[in-house]
Amino acid sequence: MKDIMIHQYKFNGRNIVLDVCSGAVHVVDAPTYDIISMFETNDLETIKKAVTEKYKDRDDVTEKDIENCYAQLLEMQKNGQLFTSDSFEPMAGTLKARTSGVVKALCLHIAHTCNLNCSYCFASQGKYHGERALMSYEVGKRALDFLVENSGTRRNLEVDFFGGEPLMNFDMVKKLVAYCREQEKIHNKNFRFTMTTNGVLLKQQLPGLMEAGLSGVNLSLDTLDRAQYAAITRRDALDDALQGLEAALAAPGLSVKLNCVPMGENDAQLVPLAALARDRDLAVRFIELMPIGLGSTLSRRSEAEVLQRLEAAYGPAAPAGRGDGAGP
Repeated sequence: MKDIMIHQYKFNGRNIVLDVCSGAVHVVDAPTYDIISMFETNDLETIKKAVTEKYKDRDDVTEKDIENCYAQLLEMQKNGQLFTSDSFEPMAGTLKARTSGVVKALCLHIAHTCNLNCSYCFASQGKYHGERALMSYEVGKRALDFLVENSGTRRNLEVDFFGGEPLMNFDMVKKLVAYCREQEKIHNKNFRFTMTTNGVLLKQQLPGLMEAGLSGVNLSLDTLDRAQYAAITRRDALDDALQGLEAALAAPGLSVKLNCVPMGENDAQLVPLAALARDRDLAVRFIELMPIGLGSTLSRRSEAEVLQRLEAAYGPAAPAGRGDGAGP
C-alpha cells in the first residue's frame, strides 16, 4: 500500500486535514475527520459500521450521510484535493542523489535570553528547554564547521544569528564571523550573514556589525504605538528600536526586513506597519504567532484576516514582482 500523503491534526477545536502533495487544507467536522482517517485502508461498509457505532447518539450521522461524505471525498480525490499522488516521486531518487546531505544555511540561536519580555515569547525567561544562556565560541564554531562540512559543492552559504536577542552576545557574533572569514579562504566558500533582532541595541552595535560584513537585518516590531509596545514587551524601548531601524535603513548595502506578529491586540497597527514598506526601503512581513508556551493561549490572525485589513486600506493585493521578503 502506498504511503498516505495526508496529515491530520486538531487545533483550537478545529479538525484540520492537510493534503501534503497538493497543499490543500481542509477544516472538517468530527465524523468526516474519522472517515478520512479510514478512507484508504477500509471499504465503505467497514467505515459505515465504525462511524455509525461511534456516533450512534447523534441523529445527524446516518449511513446515508456517511455515503454522501464518502462520495464527496472520492470527488475531491479525483480533483486532486485529497490523497493526491506525489508528482515528484519518479524523480525523487535523482533529486536525493544530487542534494542528499547538502546544507546551505544555518540559524544560530546565539542568545537564549533577551532584553525585552514579550508576552508571547519565552526567551527573556529562558525557561523553554533550558535556562537562559549565551552560546559559547566552541559551540558556535562547531555549528559553522558542520555547515561547511555538509555544504557539498555549494559555494554561497548563509548564517542568521537569532535568539532571544543576539546582540546580547555581540562579541561572540563578531568572533564567529571572523572565524567564517578564515574558513572562506580555506574552503572556497562565501558566507552571507543576517541577524534577527528587536533593534533595541542595534544603533550602537551596527558599525561593528557592518565592519564584520553583515548583509541583512530582520527587525522584530509589532507596533508603532508607544503604550502598546511597552505592554507587549514590558519595556519602554520603542524609541531605541526605531532608532535601530533608522540606523539600519541608513547603512549602505544593508537589506532590511521588518517582522510583525499579528495577534489581535495589534490589529490597528498592521496598516501603519505595512505603510513602512511603501514609504521606506524595506520589506514588511507578517509572521505566525507560534502556538508554544503562552503563545498557545493568545489570539492570532490568519493570513486571510491580515490580507483583509490591508486590502481595506490599500485595495486588492497583487504580486509586487520582487522577492525581497523571502529568506532569512
